[in-house]
Amino acid sequence: MSRFVLTAQLQLQAPTNTRQVVNQIQRQLAGGVNVNVNIRVPPTAQRQLTNVNNQVNNLNRGGQTLSRTFGVALRRFAGFAVATRAVGIFTAKLSEGVSEAIKFEREVVKIAQVTGKSVQELNGLTKTITSLSTSLGVTFVLTSSTFSSTFLVLGIISPL
Repeated sequence: MSRFVLTAQLQLQAPTNTRQVVNQIQRQLAGGVNVNVNIRVPPTAQRQLTNVNNQVNNLNRGGQTLSRTFGVALRRFAGFAVATRAVGIFTAKLSEGVSEAIKFEREVVKIAQVTGKSVQELNGLTKTITSLSTSLGVTFVLTSSTFSSTFLVLGIISPL
């Protein structure tokens, strides 16, 4: 066989239509590219992925349960808070009522001392003041103080 050496000189020139080629490629890829990919996953990796998937599902269920538990706890707390507030308001109003009743009794005693009558003899006055205060919505002490002062000024009752 013969041996020969071939020497060639190449002159490379950049293409002049690169913009046209790029536009053509972009038009062809505009609709999206569908690529079929076949991946072989070893059985151990598949088991690990299945385990991870199961653990994520368990975490999701646990999170949902925790969320429901927090919701129930929040509703119970709100219910207890409302009930506690209601009992607190009731207790405060009851205490205020007892305080007003004590003040009223003291005013009745003062009227009894000024008029010289007993508290039993002022029962009619007490009923009238109570009736007026409940119908007008005025507290007992204000009403009894006002009446006793008015009666003294008008001379209906006389001081001792």
